[in-house]
Amino acid sequence: MSARVKYGKSRGEIFTCPPVTPELQSELIQTWVAVTNSGGAGVGFLPPVSVSDVSPVAADLMEKVMRNDAHLIVARNEEQELLGWLAIVRNRDHTQNHWAWVKRMHVIAPYQGKGWGSAMLSAAIEICHSEGLAQVYLTTDGQSKSLKFYSSHGFSEVGRMPRNTLSMDGTFHDEVYMMMELGPGSGTLKTAMSASTGCER
Repeated sequence: MSARVKYGKSRGEIFTCPPVTPELQSELIQTWVAVTNSGGAGVGFLPPVSVSDVSPVAADLMEKVMRNDAHLIVARNEEQELLGWLAIVRNRDHTQNHWAWVKRMHVIAPYQGKGWGSAMLSAAIEICHSEGLAQVYLTTDGQSKSLKFYSSHGFSEVGRMPRNTLSMDGTFHDEVYMMMELGPGSGTLKTAMSASTGCER
């Protein structure tokens, strides 16, 4: 089941529970490659990158989604073309199951700066709230514009790993850990994300 949300700033939809199909996986990979090769930061690769580079990492993520250990959010325009996506990845460790990661968020170049990243991030935070989580974490390049973007959406820097991330110019940047407090949280891991989001595999 897919929940669709209209986003008024730019015509299209945010899908918070898309069916996982081979076609979707191919789209996710192609978008990942396009964003990386256009200079996008924070998606795990440096350009030039190919489908064969990204595919094994994407397959690992899709396995997590199919096990309900991760959740996809995708953005599409009116023509249903994929504009961007992110993943929410849960913890199965009982001492850390009160929080989740937001990972791999990116939007293709023509649609950047038009509100799609904000829309997907807002949907991710809403899902984490509905899961009863207390915190949501993410990491970003300490010298990228995304640091200001995440700060403007309520995330606070909680730590850095100095010179941990290789950049396109060959230098090493700090990896910044950011966190948003959502509330006390349930402290109890749900058996599957579908329990409160309606996501069924």
